[in-house]
Amino acid sequence: GAIVGNEDGNPLIVLRAGDGHLYPVRPKLVLGAELCKSTDSLNFGTTTTKKTFEVWNCGGGTLDFTVGDNRGWIEVNPVSGTSRGEHEPITVTVDRTGLVPNHYTGTVTITAHHPNNVRIYHYVTVELDVGCAPSPPPAGLSATDGAHTEMVRITWNAVPGTAYYEVYRANSQYGDYYRIKEPVTSSYDNYDVTPGQTYWYKVKACNACGCSGFSNVDSGYAQAHTVSTPDMPTGPATGEVDQTLAFSTSGATCTLGPLGHTVQYSFDWDDGTRSDWNASTTASHAYSTHGVYHVRVQARCSVDTLILSEWSYTKTVKIGVLPGAPAGVDATDGTYSNKVRITWNAVNDVTRYELYRATSQVGTYSKIEETGSTSYDDYDVTPGDTYWYELKACNDIGCSDFSGPDSGFASEHLLKFVTDV
Repeated sequence: GAIVGNEDGNPLIVLRAGDGHLYPVRPKLVLGAELCKSTDSLNFGTTTTKKTFEVWNCGGGTLDFTVGDNRGWIEVNPVSGTSRGEHEPITVTVDRTGLVPNHYTGTVTITAHHPNNVRIYHYVTVELDVGCAPSPPPAGLSATDGAHTEMVRITWNAVPGTAYYEVYRANSQYGDYYRIKEPVTSSYDNYDVTPGQTYWYKVKACNACGCSGFSNVDSGYAQAHTVSTPDMPTGPATGEVDQTLAFSTSGATCTLGPLGHTVQYSFDWDDGTRSDWNASTTASHAYSTHGVYHVRVQARCSVDTLILSEWSYTKTVKIGVLPGAPAGVDATDGTYSNKVRITWNAVNDVTRYELYRATSQVGTYSKIEETGSTSYDDYDVTPGDTYWYELKACNDIGCSDFSGPDSGFASEHLLKFVTDV
């Protein structure tokens, strides 16, 4: 029997003898045309992308050939040709895109087509290296300006072949930048921010070979979420112990978005207590001890209740005791011809007395004087007419009830005739 095969492009016949031994026979196949090539290998190194070798018919007649490869990163041109002895250039191009750092090999196959469907294969080895190079810097970095209340969103263009990114932040454009995150996608939401404060960002792209240089720099901030200061409280300036006093305010707003949030108020009574938070602009309080107090009010956002305003200006309130009504009121009855003198007993903690007069005991009393002494001479009188007087004792808290009334009058003028004797 016989076995027919191919050895390095040459025909091989193996004969089997009767004793079972195999005897190779290498007959000389005379085809006429024969393919020759200029090289058996192409080494592209780490940077070269294109090389050329030649094939030609180094025998007689005409030789047709085709060219192919076995790797996706190899491209050959042309893929077929004919030679009658002239050298035909074959260009091999390699593409390293997407290849991780490594040494790569492939094969370019040149098939020589002979008569009777005989094909002889010739091979060129292709080698290349993909070096370890960092990713290029990201482009298109952008940080949001007030688009969110709780964060700054940073985005950038993705870099092919990047394993992860490094996000850096500073408090000013030329300040110290610190790495804050290593996301694997081309965006990052920075929640560790103070609303209204501006931050500056830049990014690096990193792969197995290292990190790129920095991207462009951009600033961003979370929307300022603030509550404006309320107006100074309005209300009484004085009051008594245990008297319920009402105070009001207004003017606070929560600046969030185009519509904002509603606000709540709390009054500080300056006695160690404050009112509960409430949407009402009015609150009441009663003081248990006398003294001078400074009432102020604060506002907060009704939704984000940790967002507080500054304290308002203070309203001063004096708390004390009203004086008692004066006693011992006495108006002179004809003692003087041109006036009525009114006297009364002193009252403690009084800053002034208010004196009222009427023309009858049950008539209308009108205030005629305020004095700090305990007597008053009423000259605006008509001798012989009777007048009624009553008083109030006053201090910073207010005035007492009326005293008991008393009447008085100036005497009529008496003419004295002196007769010479």
